[in-house]
Amino acid sequence: MAKAKSAPKAAAKESAKKVEAPAEHHVVAHEKGWAVKRGDSERVWRTYEKKGDAEAAAKEISMNQKTVLKIHNKEGAVQRTVDNSGASDKKKK
Repeated sequence: MAKAKSAPKAAAKESAKKVEAPAEHHVVAHEKGWAVKRGDSERVWRTYEKKGDAEAAAKEISMNQKTVLKIHNKEGAVQRTVDNSGASDKKKK
């Protein structure tokens, strides 16, 4: 006779299948130049006069924390995305 799956185990397997989106960091235009922010937070981590300086700092943070980095233009649109989350590596296995 086959064992029936218990409800809690089946629910656990279903929730394990859900994939969360990786965390993000953003480089956005700011009144003081350019800012590095995490996710959709209004809080600015740090500001820089030059966009290149903000990108370099954000890239290092994104690589260390394994997040997706989104670089925005002055108008706010995403100009470039860099995936440091490792999510694409997981899909290949």
